[in-house]
Amino acid sequence: MYDNRGKRINGFTLKKVNANMISSPKHIRLQSQDYILIPLENNTLKIVSRTGKDRVNVKGKIAFTDNAVFSYLNTFMTSDQEGNLIQVDTKGNKVNSSLKLTPNHRIDATTKTLVTLSENILNIKGIPVKLPYGTFTPPKIFYVNNTLYFSTTDTSAQKVYLFYSNGNAVEGFPVYGNSTVDLANSDKDKALEMVVATEDNSLLIYEIN
Repeated sequence: MYDNRGKRINGFTLKKVNANMISSPKHIRLQSQDYILIPLENNTLKIVSRTGKDRVNVKGKIAFTDNAVFSYLNTFMTSDQEGNLIQVDTKGNKVNSSLKLTPNHRIDATTKTLVTLSENILNIKGIPVKLPYGTFTPPKIFYVNNTLYFSTTDTSAQKVYLFYSNGNAVEGFPVYGNSTVDLANSDKDKALEMVVATEDNSLLIYEIN
């Protein structure tokens, strides 16, 4: 573990794990406690404290996908290869909920909001939105100016989609773009700015009024 200056932090005791890591360890703060989550190739989720000591013993295996682990509804949440939602509480209890997602599904989540993308179905907080068939980037959730936005990009058609939490498209979308987007209010007016890459790796900035 390193600080923001690249210097190694003393006191972090974890030196090795018993299987290769699938992704970088992720820090989650849940119920005023700090947890570091490490998905492993042997289908175990290792959860340690800030000092690297075991904090939660997760009961059972998880067939991990390319999706990250999130903090969702006071649990650690991810999905498995069978399209199930996997939730683990701070005592290590694991609950599987069938979402009937396809093997290549993608998800994003905040502490209270879940969005899934399975083939051409974008599911926003339980509301299914049917998209044209294409090759989509993982969905992203943005919370800006007290409003939730949900985005995905069809890189085959070079179209960026942006929706509200009720499943309605933001006016003017889809627009041209070829990557995942970033959305923020980056200046002093009320309009939002969205940044996206194009096919030739240049950047476009859209202003959303």
